[in-house]
Amino acid sequence: MELPILRTDPFPLALPTLILLLKDQSALTQSLVAETLGVYCADPDACIATLLELALADPDLVVRSQAIKAVGRIQARVGRTNPKTKSVLEEISRCRQKVSSSEGVGS
Repeated sequence: MELPILRTDPFPLALPTLILLLKDQSALTQSLVAETLGVYCADPDACIATLLELALADPDLVVRSQAIKAVGRIQARVGRTNPKTKSVLEEISRCRQKVSSSEGVGS
């Protein structure tokens, strides 16, 4: 028996579920979903806001990193940068610099 060939891109059908999985309690799940969105999401409006939320607020460093990488991949693929995205990434960078400088004080 031959398997049917899928003639459409299945990603748009999976997108709502993937967005929900970004809120999963498992850091591994969140990280893998962020990476998947970075590779396959062609609709920045559907993905980037949620990924930026994750990059700003998630307590897990790996999850935050994957979210930031995913945003970069999506923007590189679609060839445009949203000004709001740029400001959020700058905010993340400033927060990281504050943490780095405060960690060095007690050493």
